Amino acid sequence: MGSDALRHLFEALAELEALCASLSALRMTPTDHALLAGILDRDDLPGADYAQANMRFHEALRQGAGNAVLADLLADLNRRSLPWRNAQFQVRAARIETSRAEHRAILGRSRRTTRIARPT
Repeated sequence: MGSDALRHLFEALAELEALCASLSALRMTPTDHALLAGILDRDDLPGADYAQANMRFHEALRQGAGNAVLADLLADLNRRSLPWRNAQFQVRAARIETSRAEHRAILGRSRRTTRIARPT
């Protein structure tokens, strides 16, 4: 994949993940938040596989958004970007800490957002 295509892939992924996080903040229940917090807490344990924890976190957000079309789009983009996404965690240890902080901020904002019902 060329550098322009890779940039476009990550640009689309970032925008759709932001939309997903916004919808999740509106629709997630306290139980959903506890699941996210548990993923983050397990990620902090010694020997945790951060790439797997990152995938679990994003999957929980996709489910929390309550939008199957968005979840499918993100799942496809995640599959396509996985080799590059996981590589950054292996070659840039600082990226793991940045990602952890981003995830904790997403959880914090989500907990402070006024809820609306998930569509049925």
